[in-house]
Amino acid sequence: MLKLKRVGYSEMHKYYSIMQQDFEKDELVDEIVFHKAIFNRSAELILVVDDKINVVIAYAVVCPKSLYGYCFLWYFAVMPWYRGKGLGTEAMKLINQKYGRSRGMLLLVTNEPDAETANRRIRFYNNLGYRVVRTGEIRVQGVQTKVMVRQPASAPDPGPYIHRILPEIYSHMFSQPMVEKLLDIKPMKK
Repeated sequence: MLKLKRVGYSEMHKYYSIMQQDFEKDELVDEIVFHKAIFNRSAELILVVDDKINVVIAYAVVCPKSLYGYCFLWYFAVMPWYRGKGLGTEAMKLINQKYGRSRGMLLLVTNEPDAETANRRIRFYNNLGYRVVRTGEIRVQGVQTKVMVRQPASAPDPGPYIHRILPEIYSHMFSQPMVEKLLDIKPMKK
């Protein structure tokens, strides 16, 4: 049976080396940013563990709080040897369940390493109830990015406000000059 386990910043070094294999260099920030965000409780490192055999199946870095009420799934990956077995879907269901009480769950999908990978990620999250949000142009670390959200049908569309929501979330982890350097968000045209 899969369970979520929140671990501290001391575990981050181990998972950062794994993240370097799972994500493109342009998608990652420096390891120290994760340590600081976890230490000051702006982010949580969540492990998805098969408790029968005490093995980590997947991991996620989640930013659970924002002024606007959204939870931000910053990073998520299944361990390479467990991919293609449906465990990523099960892991995300647990993460959605844990953080689903917020106004909504946001995540970003970049065009890195290529459009095919981005489309595969979008399909994966679509199957879990996420949808691509209509926004103005967004670049994170210079890379074209799409925003996805999973929220109740009655919740307001975050698209028109994403140029405020994302910088606010990032401000919990980065200094204001760094937020301005990382994020290039054009407000949605009316």
